[in-house]
Amino acid sequence: MNSRDPFDLRRSPAFNILRGTATQAASNITQRVNEAGEQAYESGKQAVKEMSTFSIPKNVPSFTDPQRNLENKAWAASGMTAR
Repeated sequence: MNSRDPFDLRRSPAFNILRGTATQAASNITQRVNEAGEQAYESGKQAVKEMSTFSIPKNVPSFTDPQRNLENKAWAASGMTAR
């Protein structure tokens, strides 16, 4: 009798069934993790690609232009408020 396996569990057919099921479940989980990782990588790659194609339009106003200060004062003097 093996003292490390006093109940003879390693030779039990039920143990072999459980071990096979656990191995299959671990394999399925590993496969799902790999698929999720690949999907996350692809979506990240797509996001980087979309960000790199962004460019600032040429007609963006300069907020440091002195003309801008005059426009701000004119709008403030009109009495219109955001609703």
